[in-house]
Amino acid sequence: MARGLTPRATHIGGLRVFMLVPYKVDVTLHRPPLANPVLIMFTVLASAFMMNPVMEGGDAYNAMVLHGFSPIGLLGHMLLHGGWMHLLGNMLFLWVFGNAVNAKVGDRWYVPIYIWLGLAAALTHVCMDGHPAIGASGAINGIVGMYIVLYPRNQVTCLLWILWKFRTFDVSGYVLLGVFFLFDLHGAMTGGGGVAYFAHVGGFIAGALTAAVLLSLGLVRMRADEESAFDALGVEHGNDLAAIRNDAATIVAAAGFVRPNAGANATPNVAPVAADPPTDPSLLTIDAWLAPPPGSPRAAPASPAPPTPPAAPTPAVAAPPPPASPPQQSLAFLPPPDPSLTLDTTTLPAPPASPAVPASPTPLTRSARPPASASPFLPPADPTLCLPGQAPAPTPPASHLQFTCPNGHVLRVPAAHAGQTGPCPVCGVPVTAPHA
Repeated sequence: MARGLTPRATHIGGLRVFMLVPYKVDVTLHRPPLANPVLIMFTVLASAFMMNPVMEGGDAYNAMVLHGFSPIGLLGHMLLHGGWMHLLGNMLFLWVFGNAVNAKVGDRWYVPIYIWLGLAAALTHVCMDGHPAIGASGAINGIVGMYIVLYPRNQVTCLLWILWKFRTFDVSGYVLLGVFFLFDLHGAMTGGGGVAYFAHVGGFIAGALTAAVLLSLGLVRMRADEESAFDALGVEHGNDLAAIRNDAATIVAAAGFVRPNAGANATPNVAPVAADPPTDPSLLTIDAWLAPPPGSPRAAPASPAPPTPPAAPTPAVAAPPPPASPPQQSLAFLPPPDPSLTLDTTTLPAPPASPAVPASPTPLTRSARPPASASPFLPPADPTLCLPGQAPAPTPPASHLQFTCPNGHVLRVPAAHAGQTGPCPVCGVPVTAPHA
């Protein structure tokens, strides 16, 4: 079965004149592949043990041959090979392409995927061909199909042997492996050669579909420096879907919502923003929207409000009495008016009018006062104040004289009584009114 995966060779009269051997791929392994070397070692040991003359042709050997839908044959045929060249050719392909696939899918899933691909190849062979077959080339072709989807444009270094000349060259993976697949497809259509071509074709297609599903679901993600077949064709796959999910989770966290599977101690990536209470009745919060209606069975009965205790009566407080007003001062202690002092009812001469002040070109300064207001609540303007550059107006003569008696009583009489003598209306001491 595996002869289709061995290094391609052409013979003329029993002389090998052409051979093509891929031996290295240009893929950066971001984690060491551990499952693939263990799988290769186990296959080599099991095949070497079954190829010895004691085991070959026995009942155990025949039970492991793929023939019909026997469960042992569907799995055991991958541990049987027809010779050392058959075994080494298969293991070379598994080493070159399997390490890259193992590093991408991880050690946990690599062996189950390998067994699944072997089963798919075996079922294809049983359904399409039916002849007994041995070898792991169907499962290995499935790994090659996964490689062409994961790394289609990565370079594969090959050794080319033509007659006695050797040379190496690099070629894109989809070109080299696509040519190998076409050879297998042609062999499956024409038949012959003692090679299970349908197992190769079935395994290759199963591997390509498996890789495509893993990429679409985001279970396998390509790095920024890697390009899958989806990236080369511009098809959206799991990397873009994962980015969309991350953006959606960020938006939900920013809105203050919590995902249902988030734990009690889960911390959102973005701190929730406190929102103002909605003023529009149509703008409901998520809690109000999710709350059951008041009459539904899920609505918890509202607990009655505790009764408000009656307020304690406030004792009446007598208003304080208003403060006693001071008694009106009696005027009985004032001395009777002196009949000798009479009120002067003569009209005093009007004071001379102030001359008009000519307009001055000098502007007003901060020291100048504005003109007196006509309001009766303001004091009259001081005649001693004037505009800059103007002489003060003459002060009119006083109409009354104010002086004190020898006992200190303040007296005020009209200016016309200046020089006259009369008794003080308070203490009776004679007082002479001074001249102004």
